[in-house]
Amino acid sequence: MSEAYTGTNDNHNRLRPENLPTPHRPSSITRREIAMRNTSFFMVILYLQDIFWIIFSRIVQIYNEPMYIVSNFEWYIIFKFVFVSITISIVAVIVVRFIKPIHRIYLRRKMISSIIVVSIVISIVTVFILQSNARYVSGGLTGMVGVIYGTSQAINLASMVLIIRQSKLGAPLSSLLVLAFVISSALNVDGLATALTLGVFIFLLMDIKLFRPGRFVLFLSMASLLLWIGFNSKFAEIPDYLTPDFMVRWVTARFAIQAEQMYTYLAGKSIVGTEVTYYEIVWRSISNRFDLVLDRPFDVEYPRSVSEAFYYDISGTFDAGSSPGALLNTVLHGPVFFILPVIVFSFIFFQFFFNITTKLNLINVFAYSFLFKGIHANFSEYMTIISPTLMYVVFFLLSSLIEQKSMQTRRAQNVFSRRQTTG
Repeated sequence: MSEAYTGTNDNHNRLRPENLPTPHRPSSITRREIAMRNTSFFMVILYLQDIFWIIFSRIVQIYNEPMYIVSNFEWYIIFKFVFVSITISIVAVIVVRFIKPIHRIYLRRKMISSIIVVSIVISIVTVFILQSNARYVSGGLTGMVGVIYGTSQAINLASMVLIIRQSKLGAPLSSLLVLAFVISSALNVDGLATALTLGVFIFLLMDIKLFRPGRFVLFLSMASLLLWIGFNSKFAEIPDYLTPDFMVRWVTARFAIQAEQMYTYLAGKSIVGTEVTYYEIVWRSISNRFDLVLDRPFDVEYPRSVSEAFYYDISGTFDAGSSPGALLNTVLHGPVFFILPVIVFSFIFFQFFFNITTKLNLINVFAYSFLFKGIHANFSEYMTIISPTLMYVVFFLLSSLIEQKSMQTRRAQNVFSRRQTTG
C-alpha cells in the first residue's frame, strides 16, 4: 500500500524533482544520489591518479634518462605525496555530499543544435585565420586571433558537453550534426594533445566497450586517423628518433608531468615557495593582465604566471607554461584554503553529472578527467579573471546546465503522477 502524503518536510523533499527515483534505477536511489556517487568517484580519481603517474614515471626513469628536470627520488617525499593525495580525496568526497544541483536551463532542441552549429562555424573560421603551429610560436595567439582561438576552444568544449549529456540523457542530437562537429574539430587539430582530446570525446560518446567489436574497431580506426593528423600537424616529417621506445618514454613523461611538478614542490625544490610565493605570482599575473588591457606600462617580472613558474622547474627557462594540475593546484592554497579548489571543482563537476543516470567505470573517469583538463589543470587562472580558462569554466558550467525542454515537461509529469500516487 502506498504511503499517504502527510505534508511534512520529509515527504515534500522526497517529491522534489532531483530526489525522484530514476526510471532505470531502484526506487531507493535518486538522481541526486547517483550524481553524488559519480562525482565522488570522479573527484577521488582526479586527486589519486598522480600517485600512479609518479610511481610509473620513476620506474621508467630507472632504465631511461628523464625527458625534463626532476627532483631526486626519496621515499619520504613519496609517502608525503600519497598521504596528501588520499587526504584531499577524502575531503572531496565529504564536500560532494553537501553539493546540490542548481536550476537547469531548458532549451528547445533546435536551440541546442544551433549552439553546435555556431561551434562548427567558428572552428572553420579558425582554420583559415590561424597560422600553422600558432600555439607553439611566441605571439602566435595575440590580439583578435587569440580571442577567436580562445572562444573557439571554449565553445568547442561546451559543444562536447552538450553532445555527451544529450546522449546520456536519452535525447541524442542528429548524427549528421555530430559528425560535422567532429570533422570541424579535426580540422583544428594542431598536435597530439588536441588529437587525443577529440579521440577521448568520441570514446565517451560512442560508449566504447571491448565486447562490442564493431564499435571498438570503428573507434580504433577513427583514433588512428586523429593520431596521424596530430603527428602530421606537429612534424613536417616523422623524425628518426620517434621509435616505439621513445614513444613510451615521451607518453609517460607527458602524462606524468603534473605529478613530477607536485613531487618537486613537496621536495622543496620548486621556485614556487622558495624564491616567490604562490599568491605573489597570482597577484603579479592579475596586475600584468590589467595593465596590458588598460594599456599601462609595467615592468616584466618572472615568473609571470603560475604555469610559467612550474615550467621553469622542469626546463630551467621562462619561455612557456605548464599547468600544475588539480592536485598541486589544491595543495598550493595551503592547509586552510586548499578547500577552495575542492569546493569549486566538486560544484562544477556535480552539475555536469547531475541527471546522468549511468554509473561511471574507471576508464570513463580517466577519460572525463582528460577531456575536462582545461577546467581543473590551472585553478590560479580562475583568479586572474582575464583568462581563457575562466571563459572555459563559464561555458562548461552553462552547457552542463542546459537540457532539452521536453525533458522538463516529462519530469514535471513524473512529479505530478508521484504526488497523485502518494496522495
